[in-house]
Amino acid sequence: MFMGTWIHRIDSLLPEFSFTQEEASAKMQEWSRDERERRLIRAIYRSSGIERRHAVIKDYDGDTPDSFFRAGPDGSMKGPGTAARNAIFASESRRLSVALARKVLDNCPGIGAGDVTHVITVSCTGFYNPGPDYYIVRDLGMSFGTERYHLGFMGCYAAFPALRMAAQFCEADPGAVVLVQCLELCSLHVQLNGTEDTILANSLFSDGAAAAIVSAREPRTGHSAYRIDGFRNTLVPDGEQAMAWRIGDHGFDIALSSYVPKII
Repeated sequence: MFMGTWIHRIDSLLPEFSFTQEEASAKMQEWSRDERERRLIRAIYRSSGIERRHAVIKDYDGDTPDSFFRAGPDGSMKGPGTAARNAIFASESRRLSVALARKVLDNCPGIGAGDVTHVITVSCTGFYNPGPDYYIVRDLGMSFGTERYHLGFMGCYAAFPALRMAAQFCEADPGAVVLVQCLELCSLHVQLNGTEDTILANSLFSDGAAAAIVSAREPRTGHSAYRIDGFRNTLVPDGEQAMAWRIGDHGFDIALSSYVPKII
């Protein structure tokens, strides 16, 4: 008899570079085009409820070869194209994904890399192949028969379909052990076009990753676990244009309305 599915462990990992929200606001105001935009930046960043964020980008503007933004001939800041941003995603996401997989497995009593039967990765901020799922399996010495899946371009919501997929794998095979990993590097897609959607997105999103170990195994005595009882999904047609994510020439472009909480 199937006894249910459990989240045995959750861990997270942040990039080493960080900045306060006040520092981010000051930098965005420095780059802004006019006083109206600066007032909007101050208002949005103050109401974000965020104190500190982390990023894989160390130098956003400067004179070093690693500077992300540089001043153009007209004095405005120019960022790299999509290919250059995605190249950073490929190298940084690989490094963070492998490190996080090691961390969550090291912290999960009774489950090791050799027990993992499925790896599910999630991201909407970059693409490459072989992807992080491949390097997790290879670098952690998992079985080459480990099944790998990737959910891409679904936004942060994709964590729930990923967990649902993991639970379904465990229901179909009670011996399955699934590593679910979500990683987003939003700092790579910072835009400086001055629109309200962009300013709102710049004020909220940054970089980080989280992982979970899902299995139908009974939790070990003395170790906490979360039982997965079920999932529910619904479509909200009214919100179709309120939150969108598109590939542009200079990174990914976001549409993010302040009405999203009301729609939900």
